[in-house]
Amino acid sequence: MTVLEAERRDRGWSQTDLAFHAQTTQGEISRFERRMAEPRPLQAQRLSRLLGVPADALQREVREPGGPADDAPPVEIEGDRRG
Repeated sequence: MTVLEAERRDRGWSQTDLAFHAQTTQGEISRFERRMAEPRPLQAQRLSRLLGVPADALQREVREPGGPADDAPPVEIEGDRRG
């Protein structure tokens, strides 16, 4: 679980609630929580003020070990005979 998700849940907010307060979309919040995207500086600042966590902590989560690239199984492409 990311810091973003933990802080959001502690407040009893949905992703939609947080997105509204942070002036972004629910889809963006979802991507941040799944470590698929990193908040841009302005987004990180807004989220930081709302949640009381350092902006850089929110931005670096996507680059930390344990992100989706570390957990994801290899993707098989149909017809790919390499291997």
